Amino acid sequence: MAHWYYLRTGSKGPDFPVIGSKRFVKERNVMEPIFVARTQHEGNLLVGYAVNGVGHFPYKGNVVKKNEDYQVLSSRTKEERRYNFSDIKLDRLSQALQAGHMTDFFGQIPLYIGRAKVDETHLFGPILNGICHIALDDRVVRSYKFQTLLPRPDL
Repeated sequence: MAHWYYLRTGSKGPDFPVIGSKRFVKERNVMEPIFVARTQHEGNLLVGYAVNGVGHFPYKGNVVKKNEDYQVLSSRTKEERRYNFSDIKLDRLSQALQAGHMTDFFGQIPLYIGRAKVDETHLFGPILNGICHIALDDRVVRSYKFQTLLPRPDL
């Protein structure tokens, strides 16, 4: 079962967030962690990432919603490793961790967590129609080459 930690502006983060990647910030000479995240928006539960206190979420394939009220995927202990990123075929996507959903004319569409490399950094976004959608600044990058977050079967 996934553990999501709700963050609001100014709140302390979880003790053991799932850090899926890091990026180098040249101006401060530090490595910044990038977290798997999700947020509620217009009746949808969007999938994306959080970095430096801000969540980044693609919406409807072309709009980026930045929001400081979001949830971060976390583990219960420092030693616990509940998730792995893996290359899987799209017909096995139902085995992946469903983290959100979008609603369209036909009903709810499940959203799974994808990870794709953008500008030398792994970022996260929903897998929709076989494509991983990544919020980057004020645009959405679409990647056909991505990994999927899977729960570990031994836990």
